[in-house]
Amino acid sequence: MNGKNQKIMIWIGVVMANVFTLAFVYLLDFWPLPQPAFSAAQVLELYTRHNLQSRFGVVTMCLTSCFMLPWTVVIVAQMYRLEKGFPIWTVLAGLAGTLGTWLFAFPTMIWGVAAFMVDRDPNITLMLHQFAFLMFIAPANFFLMQTVPIAVVSLSPNNTDPYTAFPRWLGWATLWTGILGSSGIMAFVFNVGPFAWNGLISFYLPVVVFTAWIVAFIYCLLRAISQQQRAGQC
Repeated sequence: MNGKNQKIMIWIGVVMANVFTLAFVYLLDFWPLPQPAFSAAQVLELYTRHNLQSRFGVVTMCLTSCFMLPWTVVIVAQMYRLEKGFPIWTVLAGLAGTLGTWLFAFPTMIWGVAAFMVDRDPNITLMLHQFAFLMFIAPANFFLMQTVPIAVVSLSPNNTDPYTAFPRWLGWATLWTGILGSSGIMAFVFNVGPFAWNGLISFYLPVVVFTAWIVAFIYCLLRAISQQQRAGQC
C-alpha cells in the first residue's frame, strides 16, 4: 500500500467535504435549516430568493458529494492489514461507505430538481424539498453498517499491529458515533422539536458527533500511515 497515495486521498476527502459544507451553507443558503413545518409558499420562497445561486450550489455539491469515497478506500486499506483470512468486515465497511455516499449525493440532486423550475405548482416543490431533507437527515443505515465493522476490527484481539490506524478508543468512539448518528431517523416521525430534521437530537447532535469522529479518524489514519512509512511497511 502506497502511504503517499493514502494521504493524498485523505486530504482530497477533506477538501471536498469542506467545499460541500460551504456550498450547503452559503450557496443553497440552508443555514439555519428551514423548518419542516414551512408552508408551500415559504418553501418556494427559499428556492426563488437566490435561484441561480442555489443551482450553482447544487452543481458544487454534486461535484463534491462523494467525499466519503476516498476516506472509505483508505479505511478499507488499513482494515485489510489487520483482518485474518477473508476480510469480511473490511468488505462490509467498503460496501457501506460506497453506498453511503448516496446519502449526500441523492438529496443534493433533489434540491437541484426543486430549484430547477420555480414556476411549477408550489406543492410539488414542497414535496421535493421535504423528500430531499428527510433523505439527507433521516437515513442512517449505510453509515451504521460502516461504523460497526470498523468498531469490530478496532476492538478485535487480532488488532495487535503497533502501527494500527484503529486504537481501541477509536473503536468505542466509532461504535457510539454510529449509534448517536442514527438519531436522525426520528425526523420521519416529528416535524417540530428536538427530533425534527432541524432539531437538536436529529440534526445538531449527529453533525457534532460525526465531525468529531471524522477529525479523530483522520488524525489516527495520518499518524498510522506516517508510522508505517517510517517502518517501511507502505
